Amino acid sequence: MRIIQERITNPDGYSWGYFHYVWDDFRCNWHQHPEYEMTLTLNAKGSRLIGDHRQDFDGIDFAMVGPNLPHLWECKRIDPSRPIEVYVMWLSQEWVQNLTHDFVEFADFHELFDRARRGLSFTEDAVAKVESICPKLDSAKPRARFILMIEMLETLLAGIDRPLASANFRGEAGHNSESIRVDRALAFIHAHHAEPLRVSALADVAGVSESSFYRLFKRYTGRSVVEYLNEYRISRACVQLSRTDLPIYQIAENNGFPNLSNFNRRFRQYRGKSANAYRENIRVHGQFPDHPPTPAAVAGAVPARPLPSEVDGIPSRTAIPAATIDAAE
Repeated sequence: MRIIQERITNPDGYSWGYFHYVWDDFRCNWHQHPEYEMTLTLNAKGSRLIGDHRQDFDGIDFAMVGPNLPHLWECKRIDPSRPIEVYVMWLSQEWVQNLTHDFVEFADFHELFDRARRGLSFTEDAVAKVESICPKLDSAKPRARFILMIEMLETLLAGIDRPLASANFRGEAGHNSESIRVDRALAFIHAHHAEPLRVSALADVAGVSESSFYRLFKRYTGRSVVEYLNEYRISRACVQLSRTDLPIYQIAENNGFPNLSNFNRRFRQYRGKSANAYRENIRVHGQFPDHPPTPAAVAGAVPARPLPSEVDGIPSRTAIPAATIDAAE
């Protein structure tokens, strides 16, 4: 399997990454990133692969993944009236270094992170405590969220079960220049998804010709630029539908669909029903709507992440030429 190098960035005002996914089916790509990752999965039955270690789970799963250790999850809902919920937390190696070296009070956390380089599972008691902490992260302000993370790390240090990947496992060493180019283009799409986008601008970000960019993007993401952009925009719209009271036309505009009828067509294409029905099922009835797999379930897809206003020095307000990708293609 080709390993996708995933870009993780932190929400504004926070020193570490966090996202709470709500999905019907959860199948992420075989990917890696330089951050430590902790993933809690609820209402799901399936398996995860971390390095060369595969493990089945039923109901609840929690694991910690080390830097640049390839991993993937594949699972289905258990209770069809509720969604799969996935809480994911990312800590940069710099964050860990600063915490364990600059504060003597947290020096013993070094053992946890050192052992996590092969991936870790944890005791049932530790997982239960993590499950109680994670829902508090959604509404926590930066300082409170930091304190919750320290509480979680304390729990995990005391509840280590065993390493996952074998000691001699070696994934692909780093990632080549082609994947770096696509990674930069993906970061640009994520940061500018609500704006008109032009393939030539993305090719410039990647540092290749337009024809080369089309081939590279398809090879590394599994679909065309237009398909990826539409899927990403709809995934971000879903977050606003479930978490805000904004009118649908405004959510469409916020996510790159100035034409409401086009938004409605794309939403039905990727979610199997209208945006209004999607919101109704999630927020009023507490049910997750049945629909085809979400964008992150497509082979090669990179799940949507909360992104800051600037990625690799590229400001979010950078002007993009007018001849744009047509989201209706």
